[in-house]
Amino acid sequence: FVSQPLSMSSDAPPAAADAAEAPKEGVNTKRVHSFLYTSAYCEENVWQLAKSLTDAGKLVNKKAAAIFVSNESQTVALQYQKSGSGSQGSIVWDYHVIFALENEEQKFDVYDLDTTLPFPCPLAEYALKAFPPGASRRYQPLFRVVPAEIYLSTFASDRSHMRRPNGEWASPPPDYAPIATAASRMNLKQFINMSAAFVGTVLDLKRFSKLTPAKL
Repeated sequence: FVSQPLSMSSDAPPAAADAAEAPKEGVNTKRVHSFLYTSAYCEENVWQLAKSLTDAGKLVNKKAAAIFVSNESQTVALQYQKSGSGSQGSIVWDYHVIFALENEEQKFDVYDLDTTLPFPCPLAEYALKAFPPGASRRYQPLFRVVPAEIYLSTFASDRSHMRRPNGEWASPPPDYAPIATAASRMNLKQFINMSAAFVGTVLDLKRFSKLTPAKL
């Protein structure tokens, strides 16, 4: 993702891409809360988080979802972000991606690797604190909620959105191969576009704040 000013494909699979290649730590990819993390690649961080929990058997009989946060103008305001400014860590992203996992009380906890709020954070608390009250419509969030298993089997990114016009990286990429599927090597924009008919369900903040595993 890219903070203000905004920066911002092909759907054919790459000639050679190994989505099964074991992800690794390296120069750009570290671990945050024991999960793989690369700054500015929240969509991949959440994909890796979902995969690691799936591989560890921690999503068995639990509802979980990847959640894209954006809006029609791709200017969504968030608070309590590590890269934000001021006492409340305020920032405007073109999009952000978080993860929701069912807890023992059959409610959702939010896993946001970029927040200064608790990790994980109860969804109701996250919805209340992460989005500034009274923001104009241009900055109000919409949420594409995608069940974790669908996200893992659908998401693909060749990282081209992070290339500047001169070909340089806006932010260094992860230290593992791009995530691809048999159907696509780049569909990130479809996840971000809240008007597109695509996987998952799009909610406004009020509905998101009341999201429960039973509604997924």
